[in-house]
Amino acid sequence: MPRTSTRLAAAEGRREGSFRLDDQVGFLLRRAYQRAGANLVERIGIYDLTPPQFATLARLHEREKISQNLLGRLVGWSPPISGTSCSV
Repeated sequence: MPRTSTRLAAAEGRREGSFRLDDQVGFLLRRAYQRAGANLVERIGIYDLTPPQFATLARLHEREKISQNLLGRLVGWSPPISGTSCSV
């Protein structure tokens, strides 16, 4: 967490050393993930695809022959999903 002066903290209406959500890496990563996901959905929306379907098709396009197991690992599926989400 970046250091701030007591005067600066008081001017911003918060206590020195207090928890700031905007300083938390996990919060910032979640916001970046949300924005990236929204951008992807906006770009692929005209094809009526979900992000996992797009990722699957992109991986299949990259490789001519691929097993379902490897495809699932490359796309980031959890093992129980691999058998049921392959309908693209």
